Amino acid sequence: MPSEPLGPGMSALYGLLVAAGALTFGYLIASRLLGKRGDSAVLAWALALPCLVGYALILMIAHMATGGWLFPNGWFIRILTALIALILLVAKIRTRSSKADEQDTNPRLLWLGFGVVVVGLVLWSYPTLEVFPLHYAPDTRAHMGWAHQLLNGSPTPTAALSGEIPNFYPWLFHAFMALVSLFTPGGNPFHALVPVHFLLVAGVVLGLFALGREFARAPVSPIAAALFGALTGGFGFIVARGPEIVKSPRNEEVLEFWGDLLLVRSYNFAFSNMVPPFPRDLTFALLPVFLLLLIRGVRHGSKPYLVAAGAVLGGMGLAQGGEAFLVAALTAVIVILLTYRDGIPLRLASVLVPAIILYSLWAAPLMINYFRHGGFFDMSRSSLDFPLWSAIASWGIILPFGVYGLARALSQTRTNKALIVLGAFLLSGLTGLIGSVAIEVVLGDGFGPLSRRHRYWPILCLAIALFAAVGATDLFERVRRRRPIGAFFFVAVIVLLAIPSPLLASLAYPEEVTPPVVITESLQGETHTVLNELDTRRGAVCTVAAIGVSDEIFAFTGHRLVAIVLGNKLEDNQARVRWRDIYEVTESLETRFADTKALISGGENVSQWQRLVDKYDVDAVVVPATLIESPSFEGLAKVSAPWESKALYVVWIDECQK
Repeated sequence: MPSEPLGPGMSALYGLLVAAGALTFGYLIASRLLGKRGDSAVLAWALALPCLVGYALILMIAHMATGGWLFPNGWFIRILTALIALILLVAKIRTRSSKADEQDTNPRLLWLGFGVVVVGLVLWSYPTLEVFPLHYAPDTRAHMGWAHQLLNGSPTPTAALSGEIPNFYPWLFHAFMALVSLFTPGGNPFHALVPVHFLLVAGVVLGLFALGREFARAPVSPIAAALFGALTGGFGFIVARGPEIVKSPRNEEVLEFWGDLLLVRSYNFAFSNMVPPFPRDLTFALLPVFLLLLIRGVRHGSKPYLVAAGAVLGGMGLAQGGEAFLVAALTAVIVILLTYRDGIPLRLASVLVPAIILYSLWAAPLMINYFRHGGFFDMSRSSLDFPLWSAIASWGIILPFGVYGLARALSQTRTNKALIVLGAFLLSGLTGLIGSVAIEVVLGDGFGPLSRRHRYWPILCLAIALFAAVGATDLFERVRRRRPIGAFFFVAVIVLLAIPSPLLASLAYPEEVTPPVVITESLQGETHTVLNELDTRRGAVCTVAAIGVSDEIFAFTGHRLVAIVLGNKLEDNQARVRWRDIYEVTESLETRFADTKALISGGENVSQWQRLVDKYDVDAVVVPATLIESPSFEGLAKVSAPWESKALYVVWIDECQK
């Protein structure tokens, strides 16, 4: 493969190959862990993504334990991964040849699951053929920068600013991005957005497919669960005149399209599959698998499955899913209390202890620093409270089928423990939505994200979607028994009402999202740019002084800046640091801005400029061509690196820390 993707089409092809290889690696891990407990290859494929995420988690723990050594040394991870894959593959072949693998999988069912995955990828992944990189909004820039910091050698993602600023954002998504980046041509987290998107879509479809098989053995049940959970949009397509997407959920277009067709913050769970992948999308991809493992745990009385459910629950928290973590944990508590008469404490511990231990890897240091740095600065925006009718319309056919499925399930809960889990999940989702109002009052402003109601609506949507699968399966079987040909038309009508909105949104995305040309060119290997010149120090922790391009530098390289300044204007907390009093511990924003201007101008004299370099441990300065003759830059390496129409130079002062 070439070192850089050649464009959106080739990037999509390479991304698909990387995603297929990564998912197969996850499947081999899952199959080995399941052993004789696994009764289906469908189950092993459903666990492929969680196992891959678990592998990233283990690497992240080792990365932190080694002080940030692991991810910059990608050769070690590649060799290790190849050896593990080889060992697992040989073990898999031997197990099959000895007929010790007692998997009871109908090959048709497995291929049917793969077919649904293909449908999901076709439905959600059209933008990967047209747009590169997939996204370039503030949130994406922050996450790409944090992922790149791991590749540069930071033990955990820190701030975009220089100095000792503790981690404040859950890091599992960034570890996952860093891992996939090491196997993606180009190696930049922006390159890895494509295979990660493919992995999340495939993962959530496979998880829902296996989950549908758990609560009904009818062949249509897995398809219905995947369809309603991952592929069904709302009714916005009825009023859309063609491909449409709502870029911001805070404008009037939301109601114009009945709460549907949202790029971000959708009330519909399925729209978490829209590009680009975000940390919460990883959480949502793990959520069906948590329910799947919980069902198997209570159905078979299996503590290993309960422990596995707890591990997935902890991973959800580490991937930035605080609200999903709370809802899922409450679900587990309700289910165990309802299904067991004795041994309740041990079974609760089986789920909650591994979840809390894993979540504490991030949450414990966070709370220590919370008290050390005066609490949190709430950077989240206010809740998105759409009218109820638009929320319902954004769910499309999910609600009517869900109501029917819930009515049918009520008579089966005594004999089907899977339906108890679905009911507990629905109750927990409602509790989370209602209780979100009180969270901010009890915990304070800094915990605002947990109180945002729009973060609970898609979880509730998933709960209704699973009951919609129950209802659709029941209706399909009734129609099939009476008129087999009618069952075909029944499925056709559901699909025609379910998929138009996701399809229209995917088709509209390339017209609405246009990344800056300089970013695209830099990612495609254009060497004479500020970004690629600074990225030559990939694998090292660098500090840069720049104005006007600082945010882009952090996103593309992960290097820390003396100050983050958007354009030439200083605004409050542009670096998005969450610690409330951090600017009392480190330099203030105003001081950093003034020092940055002095650093790029060369200062009033060389000695004063050098003191600023030492103060922030600056490794490079991005200097306008008009200032490059300053005496402070004499004798230093200077590289011409234009930025659009600006004539800029990168002045290297040091080699950065390795």
